[in-house]
Parts: sequence; structure tokens; C-alpha cells
Amino acid sequence: MKSIHAFKTISEVSSDLGVPQHVLRFWEKRFSNIKPMTRAGGRRFYRPADVKLLKAINKLLYVDSYTIKGVQKLFKECGVSHVISLFDNIDKNFIAQREIKKNKIKDDQVSVFKNDLFDDAVLVEEQGSDYSDSIQIGKGNLNNDSVDYKINIIKAIKELKLMKDVLISASQ
Repeated sequence: MKSIHAFKTISEVSSDLGVPQHVLRFWEKRFSNIKPMTRAGGRRFYRPADVKLLKAINKLLYVDSYTIKGVQKLFKECGVSHVISLFDNIDKNFIAQREIKKNKIKDDQVSVFKNDLFDDAVLVEEQGSDYSDSIQIGKGNLNNDSVDYKINIIKAIKELKLMKDVLISASQ
């Protein structure tokens, strides 16, 4: 994997952005700010700043539905660095929002597990140890390790309650 500071070929940039190579060449004609280095034979190498600019243009055209003239006008009025900084901020916000969603899903899964665990612990306490055996049989299609883990937690909760009762009775 290349460093983020490495120059990229037109094929690498094309695959990163999901646009054909001829579109990148077309953008070079329409946007004077895109100036990749060219080597002998006309081979293009894009600097990291060029790649950022291309990502911003790609987003403006395909996500925000700007026209080419609209993007050109935006560059003319606000400048290249402003447009790139807007793209960078949006990119950071997107990453932050994705992390928030990921953490929420994780928290939801934990709360569902805790609720299931609490329900099973209450049933074990109410119905006795026979119920914990039926949990294992009834959930045979689940991963045995997770069922065993859950049952061990239920048993540990039960033992803690017994110890609590012993300590309470000893202190009286």
C-alpha cells in the first residue's frame, strides 16, 4: 500500500474515485487547477493535493449535483483551498457520524444482551436450575460458546445473590 504522500497514477486515482480515466483527463481540460506531473511519454502522476482536489470535484459533481460551470464558478469565487477545506470538513464529519452510528449499534447490542441476560437470570432464579439446562437445549442452534458464556454469567449472578444474602444475615 502506498503512502498517503506518494504520487498516484491516473489508474490509481481513477479506481479511488470510481470514475473512468478519460473523465479525469476531461476534468484537467475544464479545471485549470488540476495539473498532474507528466513524465516522458505523457504518463500522469497526481500529487496528494491534486488527489484532494479531484475528490472535491468528484463530490461536487456526483454527490452535490453541481454542473461543471457551477464548480468552476465556485472555484473562481471561493478559491481552491476553500473548496478543498469544505470537502475535508465534510469528510471528517462523515467519519465522525459513522463512528457515532457504529457505537450506537454496539450499545444497542449490549443492551439487548443485558436484557436477555437479565430475563434469563430472573427465570433461572424463579424456576431453579432445571431452567438453565433447558436454556442450553432450547438454544442448541446458537453458538454453544455464547450460550455457555451466558449460562455461566447467570450462575455467577445467582452465586453473588447467595453471597449477598449470607453477608446480610451475618451482619444482623
